[in-house]
Amino acid sequence: MNDPIKGFDSNPIMEIFASFNPEVRCFHETVNIEDKLFFLGGYNNDHLNHPPWYNLDFREIPFGVSKAAASFGGYDNATIFLIGGERSYSRSDYIYSFNTKSFIWRSHPLDESTFEWLCDMKGVTNDKGRIYFYGGWSSNSRTSSNKLQILESKVLDSLRIAWFEGPSRYGHTVTLLSNGIIVIIGGYVKDKSGLDRILFYDTNENSMRFTVVYVISLSARAYHTAVLTNDGRIIVYGGIKKDSFDPDLVVLDTNFQPFKWSAPEVSAIDNPPPLYGLYGHSANIVGDYMILAFGKFKIFDEEIYSRYTYIMDVRNYTWVSYFHPKRNVDMTTHVITTQVVSTTHVITTQVVTTTQAIETQVITTTQVVTTKVPVLLELLVGVSLVIFLKFLWM
Repeated sequence: MNDPIKGFDSNPIMEIFASFNPEVRCFHETVNIEDKLFFLGGYNNDHLNHPPWYNLDFREIPFGVSKAAASFGGYDNATIFLIGGERSYSRSDYIYSFNTKSFIWRSHPLDESTFEWLCDMKGVTNDKGRIYFYGGWSSNSRTSSNKLQILESKVLDSLRIAWFEGPSRYGHTVTLLSNGIIVIIGGYVKDKSGLDRILFYDTNENSMRFTVVYVISLSARAYHTAVLTNDGRIIVYGGIKKDSFDPDLVVLDTNFQPFKWSAPEVSAIDNPPPLYGLYGHSANIVGDYMILAFGKFKIFDEEIYSRYTYIMDVRNYTWVSYFHPKRNVDMTTHVITTQVVSTTHVITTQVVTTTQAIETQVITTTQVVTTKVPVLLELLVGVSLVIFLKFLWM
């Protein structure tokens, strides 16, 4: 069986063997809730007319979607909000939510006069359940958006969007710092500025400002990723770069005033991502590790989809073939019934999971009744649709 995790050696700390290999994709969204990564939608040239998300399974998105914005929220931060994006159909409702505990998709009607349909936005959630979505591209007006949209996710019965106007852009990243500052990096910008010109939005004062960050010169890039480490570094990876000689990985250190860019030396021993520039991928921080997944890259004029997941130890910028999460694993069998609200279609799926623990190794055998997108990536370096791992910190 082809392993969806790239670069495992013969003695990994953790291996997950599943009867499912996820479809390749790019421009998808990932949301981390309770040590699970939820992969939502995405684009694949092989499925322009019949994308895999049309096939029902118990986590089916009610429509095909890519380049949407997604973030968590709700009263217990267990709900995923999916906003806008390029959709195969169902453009009647701008916002959908997915409850990760009840497994119910719900649509949220909005007054169409209060918003413009956008794709290529990015969103973050603060500790009050307020979701900030910035920028994007309008397929109707064929222009980029200058709006920062604010969604009060805890008011589920009457969701509303307010906005704050700033510079237009799309294909960028947004990162929320602990002090309430949102750092907006890169993307397609009208003035075509590089990464040395960073946009800040202060959620405390509702104000925007630009900051120029020097030390190293970096050209513009878009469709990259940015993750925040526990010690305040923003790691930017990949993207479509104006200057192909710019390093794939650069780091913005927010512990300095002003912030500082650097390009640390990256280990290329354990199967790093392609050297031709990954973009349209996803990146998430799990402890001291960054997990990259999917996306695509170019070799000459050919676009190639990546089916792999890559892991970096952000303490020393080393690509690794395994990691030890320092957790115990509690795996159970679930029978799950779910529904899409406003329809009568109900699907029941059973998942049978067996776990065998041998010292620090856990070998998992999985039987999955249905295997279609969206994908759930368990944060113990395993990929599966329907396995639930409950982690207990040691």
